Amino acid sequence: ADWSSPTVANGIVYVAGFGKGVIGLDANTGAKLWNNTAAAQTADNPPTVLNSLLVEGGPNGLAAINAITDATVWNIAPFVAGSSTTPITFYTPAVIYNREKNEIVYPSTSGHKQ
Repeated sequence: ADWSSPTVANGIVYVAGFGKGVIGLDANTGAKLWNNTAAAQTADNPPTVLNSLLVEGGPNGLAAINAITDATVWNIAPFVAGSSTTPITFYTPAVIYNREKNEIVYPSTSGHKQ
């Protein structure tokens, strides 16, 4: 009970369990690779993974874990009792290029903020 939906990246299936931490499973075999319990009281939402950084949040805090080795990068806890977090979203900068006009459309090159 109290397990999140899984997240798959880096050939690893990540699942978080409230009070149980984050577990990494081999995506091909299902073998348990590691279990980071430093985030035990934060695990509440499906883990968010970007490259080698996994971020997990819940009602008692927020934690970042190395998604490959399971080493705790940082752990912020506790939040205010009874608070909650939604799944974490990473923002990755991007450029939009208009090939027909041969120009970068975003970010704006005119000096105006988008």
